[in-house]
Amino acid sequence: MAGYVVALHRGKTIADAADAFLSRDMAATTRRSYAQTITRLTAEHGALPVAAFDDATLDTFTAATRGSCGPATWNRHVATLRSFTAFARRHGWLAGDPTAVLERRTEPADGTKAITRSSLERLFRRDDVALREKCLWRLLYETAARAQEVLGADIADLDLENKRLRVRRKGGDSDWLHFQSASARLLPRLIGGRESGPLFLAGCRPAPTRTRADRGVRSDPRRRKTSPAPSQRPVGR
Repeated sequence: MAGYVVALHRGKTIADAADAFLSRDMAATTRRSYAQTITRLTAEHGALPVAAFDDATLDTFTAATRGSCGPATWNRHVATLRSFTAFARRHGWLAGDPTAVLERRTEPADGTKAITRSSLERLFRRDDVALREKCLWRLLYETAARAQEVLGADIADLDLENKRLRVRRKGGDSDWLHFQSASARLLPRLIGGRESGPLFLAGCRPAPTRTRADRGVRSDPRRRKTSPAPSQRPVGR
């Protein structure tokens, strides 16, 4: 029986292991990040048995990557490969750890892109900023979501009791964004007495080509979803 199990493990290819690795329950963003590395690995070595995944195979795979990508991308590849080989070892498909020789690179810090917490708080408290913008900025700051994801949400997607908002991620996957108390205080004011419709309403009239006046139907410009504009870029942490 033991010999039969070993034979099964020897027959497991890197492509087989990759499919099992990516089919696990994980966040959609994590799966997409892993897939960027794993897809390249299976394209080059997919037919190779997992048990034969050694230092030489790893060197061949990473040779073209070492000098062509930045520290952040390289570190993402390293993290994915380490997670993949650890998964294979837990299942008994791989004995050693060929990724032990990989080293992470130092990512240079850039303090010019970050906004200080005190500056953000002053921005959130400004009287000349509308409630809609304050709520949007708070949500983007607290969830690190894309502007399009938040602006595409409806009132029905909001779960105030659990401080979360259901959004559609890039690629079509649905996911929960978890926000904090500051957003939870602003959102009921933003919604008012509305029970349905877009969470964020536009403050301007729709373009003439988008109205329904020609069909004799009265349109309400407040019922349009807000579209992301250059002034509504996500606020960085």
